[in-house]
Parts: sequence; structure tokens; C-alpha cells
Amino acid sequence: MAKGKYRFNPETLSYDKIQKSLKTYLIAMIPSAISVLFTSLFLYFVVFDYLLESPSQRQLRKQNEQITAAYNEMKKELDRMDKVLDDFAKRDDNLYRLTFNEEPIPARLRNQGVGGSKDYTEYEKYENSDLIIDVARKIDILERKIVVQSKSFDRLVSLAKTRQKMLRSIPAIQPVRKKDLNHIASFFGMRKHPILGYVRMHSGIDFSAQRGKPVFVTGDGRVTEAGWSKGGYGRVVVVDHGFGYTTVYAHLNRINVREGQKVKRGEKVGTVGSTGLSVSPHLHYEVRMNDVPIDPINFFYSDLSPEEYDKILEQSEKTN
Repeated sequence: MAKGKYRFNPETLSYDKIQKSLKTYLIAMIPSAISVLFTSLFLYFVVFDYLLESPSQRQLRKQNEQITAAYNEMKKELDRMDKVLDDFAKRDDNLYRLTFNEEPIPARLRNQGVGGSKDYTEYEKYENSDLIIDVARKIDILERKIVVQSKSFDRLVSLAKTRQKMLRSIPAIQPVRKKDLNHIASFFGMRKHPILGYVRMHSGIDFSAQRGKPVFVTGDGRVTEAGWSKGGYGRVVVVDHGFGYTTVYAHLNRINVREGQKVKRGEKVGTVGSTGLSVSPHLHYEVRMNDVPIDPINFFYSDLSPEEYDKILEQSEKTN
């Protein structure tokens, strides 16, 4: 049985069925019509427009998709490069510079200009300008980091070359070969002079050996003096090794180098003698730092075993 609405009639004392007019029906259908219209528009603009897009629209959509995909790949690669540079920076500060006793590069210098206000308005005229600007900004940051790191590596290379030169220059061998050495006649420190007869500072080590045995320079350098000494050193050779180091080879019998000559560690500079204030053939050997004599015993590490070095130290302590 069809349902409907009824109204009570007081005159007939009965219920009369309410009949709807055409206007009422039309008004009731308005919400449904609006809903159908919006649904149709949505389907047309979203679904049908996508399915029935023109060839130019389809090509443009594919280009945008390709651009977005290429941007995402480029962003990943730039992020990876940035991570590699950060790793280089950590190694630079915590390993490489530490090796050469260099201070780490301050963070403010490494990040100088990062996040700055560079003008990217020239890219705003292009489609997908936000993607282009983002990539350009990342590239600029990487470029600044690369410049800082490149300069740091240049500095480290220079330090490495200097360190190599310094290691070759520092006195590090015995000036008289062990097989030619009779004994160490006198150590560094206060002693009674064998000729003058009073106690005074002995500023080197005396290596006793037969006359004519070769004497070798103990580090790379340049000969600054080669001839007869005005003091008691007799024939003497003085070598400037740079980095504050100087070595002296005194009482020589013969001199085999000339003033101004460059010499390499292990090169023969003369022979053992007894010229000047000397009572027997020996080499008086000095090491000076900034022209101040220091104990040469600390510069034999290339020629002595630990046991031999300990023995010489013990002899030095007993003598002085």
C-alpha cells in the first residue's frame, strides 16, 4: 500500500490525503539536481578530461612528470654529494689536520655564505621555477663547500711536502759509522777540558776514530762554513738544515765540501782528524737549535737499536 501524508478535515470529521502540487515537486527536486550537476562537472573535468585529454595536453603532462622525476633524482645526487663533502670535512678536521698539528677549519668558514640571500629571481620566469631555484640553491651551497675544502687540501699538500723536507733535514744518523767508531770519548755537558785543564761546558759529543775515517752529514742542508776555525775547532764544517737546525763537524783532517754547497743526509763532508785544540783523532759533533747547542744523543735514532741507545744514555749519565 502506497504511503502518503494525510490531513484531518474538521468539517467532514475524516482524514483527507494531501495532494502535492507541481511546484512542490520541483522545489523538492532542486537539491538532488544540484548534486547531480556537481557530480557531472567533477566527472567531466577530472575523469573525462584526463581520459580524453588532447595530444598537446598529454605531452605537457608527460614532460612535467619527467621534469619532476629528473628533479627528484638530481636532488638525491646533490644530497649524496653534500654528505660526501661533510665526510671529507670531518676527516679533514679530525684526522688530516690533526696529523700536521693544524687547527680545524671553523664552522663559520666552512658554511660561509650557506643560506645566504643570493638572488634567484631570474629563474622565476620559467615553468617549474620552484624546482629550478631549489636545485640552483643546492648547487651554490656545494660550490662554496668545495672551494673551502679545495683550499684546505692545498694547504695539507703543502704541509706534507714541508714535513717530508723537514724529516729529511733533521739530524737523524750518527756522523761516524759504527764500524769505524772506537768509542765515544766525551758526551754533552760539563767536563774538564783535556788541554785547558778547567771545567767548562762541552757542547757536543766526541766520536773517537782513526784519522782519515769518513764523516757524514746527518741531514739534508746547505754548507754555511767549510774551512779553518778561528776558535779551537781546527778544520770545521757547519751545515744549516733549516727549521732552526744546525750541525757542526770539527777537528777534521780533510774537508770534502765547500761553502754554499747543498748536501744530502749520508753524504761525506770530511774525514776524522785532530786539528785545533785536540789531543787525539776524533770528531767533535754538535747539534744546535736556533743557534743554541742541544744534546746530539737525541738524534741517533736512525743508526742505533733500543739497547745501544740505552747504553749510550747510561754512559752519558755516568760521564756527566
